[in-house]
Amino acid sequence: MNPRLLLLPAALLSLSACSSLSGFFSYEEEPPPPPVQAAAAPAAAPAPDDAWCQRVAASDRARAQASGFDAATLDRMTLASYRQCRTLAPGN
Repeated sequence: MNPRLLLLPAALLSLSACSSLSGFFSYEEEPPPPPVQAAAAPAAAPAPDDAWCQRVAASDRARAQASGFDAATLDRMTLASYRQCRTLAPGN
């Protein structure tokens, strides 16, 4: 069979997969979608209490101390934990 004859049914089948051929052959532009309303911003959470972040850092230090880290490493880990609490807490 001639390969060109197989190309025609394949092209027709692929075009028939389109839901609307009128849009395929049309040069009209579709209207823009309506604007989306922006959602109201949620109320800002209060800033984290400094004492709360200190308690979080102390808790992390106690867990790390049980693992046997040296004092310098414990100090760095405590400071990093405190900074992370202040940075990631809601309201910052």
